[in-house]
Amino acid sequence: MLFAFGERLRQLRHEKNYTMGMVEDRLAQKNVSIGQSALGKYETGRTYPNLETAAALADIFDVSLDYLAMGSKSKTLTLQDLSEEQIKLLTELAALLRQHNHSSVSPSPTPTSEEQDVLFRLISQFMK
Repeated sequence: MLFAFGERLRQLRHEKNYTMGMVEDRLAQKNVSIGQSALGKYETGRTYPNLETAAALADIFDVSLDYLAMGSKSKTLTLQDLSEEQIKLLTELAALLRQHNHSSVSPSPTPTSEEQDVLFRLISQFMK
């Protein structure tokens, strides 16, 4: 729950071996300016960050905003080091698979030819 926000933030900081100063510097790189005292207040639960700051913190610690805020174990995919083509193909494949799973007919356990094509193009992009 939200009451554990500070605990999660402190735990994430310790897992990354970041000092409060390091977090402050990383936030500054994202054009978010808070001091170490504010970060300390977040970690102790005396106050909470605004949405912009919370989103930047989630990004710094490679977690979703819902995990940071509520502890939900949401699966996220970092697109940071992917090419535009890889991102496009991943998005296309996800849309096709969602459509496949939500079809009015029972979904087939085997991918369609279109899904296979996108998957093979995606694999090809990652092997370059």
